[in-house]
Amino acid sequence: MLTERVYVDGYYDLNFGDDLFFECLFQRYPNVPFLCVADPAYKKKFSKYSNVEVLPRNVLFKVGNRLVSLFGASLFKMIQKKCLGTVLIGGSMFIEPGGPKTSPQGRGFYSVLGVNYGPAQTRSYEEAARDFFSQSYDVCFRDRTSYDVFSDLPNVRVAPDIAYSLDYSQYVRDPADRKYVFVSVIDLSADQRPSLAMYKDGY
Repeated sequence: MLTERVYVDGYYDLNFGDDLFFECLFQRYPNVPFLCVADPAYKKKFSKYSNVEVLPRNVLFKVGNRLVSLFGASLFKMIQKKCLGTVLIGGSMFIEPGGPKTSPQGRGFYSVLGVNYGPAQTRSYEEAARDFFSQSYDVCFRDRTSYDVFSDLPNVRVAPDIAYSLDYSQYVRDPADRKYVFVSVIDLSADQRPSLAMYKDGY
């Protein structure tokens, strides 16, 4: 039942780095039932976790969401409000102009884990983020710079990046096996990361 699950919000785009956050959450709390509304591919990806249910964001879901949106509603919010609480987990979730546009909604608690704030250019964005964080049950930043901006809020704290806590033993290969390469590519184009676009050629 949804009322017994914790809704997990984050960046669902089959992105290795962002998916690590979900893996860490599910590993650390194996007895907590989680609910994800995500691409159908995540159903297989998270199948190894008995405590995780994936509601596929397929064509049927999208059509249903479009229909309820005609009445000013959202399937995402409707599902979230029925859950025990919400965890928003990720990394760079609050980059202007992105990030949540409204205050936390739903029943129970709303926790923000592993995020950093910025870059942000306007005072209005900072105020909107402050309002969002102040209405959350718990906000854990992964860096001191972000924490310092909102350190006056009593529910704000700082801790090392969640991804560092992942149990990676299952991914370790024999040191003698050197037939693999890991490459991380970041798009520094102006439309993707305007604040870093100046470093594109050098990168």
